[in-house]
Amino acid sequence: MDDILYVFNVNTGHLILQKHYDQFCTYFEIYPFDDAYVIYGECEIVKLNRDYEIERRFSGCDIFVRRSGDDNAFMINGDTIQLFDFYDNYYEIDKNGKLIKEILSNNE
Repeated sequence: MDDILYVFNVNTGHLILQKHYDQFCTYFEIYPFDDAYVIYGECEIVKLNRDYEIERRFSGCDIFVRRSGDDNAFMINGDTIQLFDFYDNYYEIDKNGKLIKEILSNNE
């Protein structure tokens, strides 16, 4: 829920963990990734370990939402993450948050 992660036991409905993260913008979704988790956020991509501690952060030139309204601003493809920002700049990062490829558009 934005900057707070809630982990529930799906069988009992009991809250297992509630963790607050300092962040600048909104977090949208969390995904399993590389035997841990990745959070897709408006301004950053965050990699968590299995204990929900932040390992890495990645930010682009602008928010990770496409101006065109296209839903594919964030994609996991194997062990890489592919991103588009508001100006259609493209980023590809590896499982360690290292930038593999960056293609800047002329839409700025």
